[in-house]
Order: sequence, then C-alpha cells, then structure tokens
Amino acid sequence: MLTIPAMARMGPWMFLGIKDLGSVSGNCERCGEPIRYVWVMELQREPKKVVRIGSTCGPMLEEVSEHLWKTVTEPFHYRLSLLKRLERCARRISQDPVVSPGPDYTPEWFAAMRKRVAEGDLRRGQLRALGQNFSRLDEAVRYRMRGRDSDDHEE
Repeated sequence: MLTIPAMARMGPWMFLGIKDLGSVSGNCERCGEPIRYVWVMELQREPKKVVRIGSTCGPMLEEVSEHLWKTVTEPFHYRLSLLKRLERCARRISQDPVVSPGPDYTPEWFAAMRKRVAEGDLRRGQLRALGQNFSRLDEAVRYRMRGRDSDDHEE
C-alpha cells in the first residue's frame, strides 16, 4: 500500500498525506462514500481530531474553500496520478513479462520509482519529466500488449 506523505496547512487543517488502501476499500468519514485513496487531515485547534476523507470532501471541511483545497492539493493529485500510471505498468508487466519494453523494468525498479514519486522531494519539473517517461513506458507496454493479442488471434 502506498502513502504519499505531506505537511500542508489549509486554514485550521493540516493535510498529512494520502494513503492507498489497495484492495481493502474504506469509507469517507464525512460522506460515507467508498474510497480507495484516503486524504488524511488533522484539525490543528482544540479539540484536535484526524479525519480520513475522499478528495471530493476536502472543500467541505470547515474553513476550507474549493480554491484553497485545489491550490494546496494539486501537487499531491499529480503524484497520485503518476503512481497510478506506474502501478498499471508494473501490474501489466508482472502478469506478462513479454510486454516489458526492456530488461530494466524489474520489480525493484518499480519499487524505487514508487518511493521516489511518493516520498521524494522532487520539484515540479522533475515530476513532469518522470510523468512523461511513465507515459512513454505505458504506451510501449500497451503497444506490445496489442501486438501480443494479435499474435494470439493468428494461431
């Protein structure tokens, strides 16, 4: 399960990070909707409390506007989308190693990339470059999967 740590202030709240619940889904503590990615928020005044919500309920918290939520969480949304793309490629390659575009894409490589994206103190430009690389990897894997599917139909 992934965790994207954060320490970002939003009004009286501190955004602590995003936790991926994986196959065990949870529910938003505000609206009760099922969620996989939990946004952990801590109220910084008394009585202190921690809430685990979905990303759509963030702006509904006391003294958090839609604009404030979007501004503060945008980099974390981007990291989450990169991690999802990376996970999809890792899953496809682990299910069928033949679709890997090269020998460097090992489980260890994927683990290192996950850690770098989730925990790294990468600047926006570095994240964007990784995102472009992950997109190319995803395209290469999908291309090889299509070729593999057409080979199966010819037999």
